[in-house]
Amino acid sequence: MKMKIRVSLLTGLLRLNRGEGPGRKGIVWIKMRFLRIVRSIRRNQMEQEIFTGCILVRNMAVVQEEKPMAADYYLEELAKSSHALSPVYSDMLFLWRSGRMAEAFDVLPREVGSRASRDFAFILSGIDKINPSELAAAMRSFEEAFAGERMTCSMRKADRKSVASALAATASVFAVLINFTVVVVFMDMFQALSSLGI
Repeated sequence: MKMKIRVSLLTGLLRLNRGEGPGRKGIVWIKMRFLRIVRSIRRNQMEQEIFTGCILVRNMAVVQEEKPMAADYYLEELAKSSHALSPVYSDMLFLWRSGRMAEAFDVLPREVGSRASRDFAFILSGIDKINPSELAAAMRSFEEAFAGERMTCSMRKADRKSVASALAATASVFAVLINFTVVVVFMDMFQALSSLGI
C-alpha cells in the first residue's frame, strides 16, 4: 500500500512539474512568482555585497595610500570577504590572471545585472591605472550614488505603501457613507410604508 502511495505521489509531482494536469496554469504562475521573489532577494543581497565591497576597497586604498596594490589583490580580498559574490569575484580574478582583463570586468554586471554592478566593475577595471587616493575618492562618490539610489528605491516603496493604505482608508470611509445612505433611505421608506399602512 505504501509503495502505491509513493508511486502515485511521484507521478503526480512529475506531472505537475511538466505542467500537466488540472490547474497547471495556477501552479506555473505560483512557481514563476516564487522564482521572481527569490531572484529579487538574491539581487538585493548581491547589491548589498557590492556596497560592502566598495567600502572594503576604499578602506584598503586609504590604508595603503603609500604603496599602491595590484587589482588581483583587491579581487582576492573581495572574494574572501563576500558570500554571494565570492564565485563572481573568483571568476574575475581567474580571467584577470589569464590576461583577459576586458572580460574579467564584464562578469560582475552580467551576473548581478544592475547599474551599481556595472559602475563598480568600471571602477575596478581602472584600479591599476589610478593612485590609491583617487581610488578612495572614486569609491566615496560611488558610495554616495549607491546610497542615493537605494534611498530613492526605498522612498518609492514607502510611497506605494502609503498610497495603498490611503486607498484602503478611502474605501472604508466610502463604504461607511454608502451604508449610512442606505440606512437613511430605507428608514424613510419604511416610515413611508408604515404611514400608508402597508
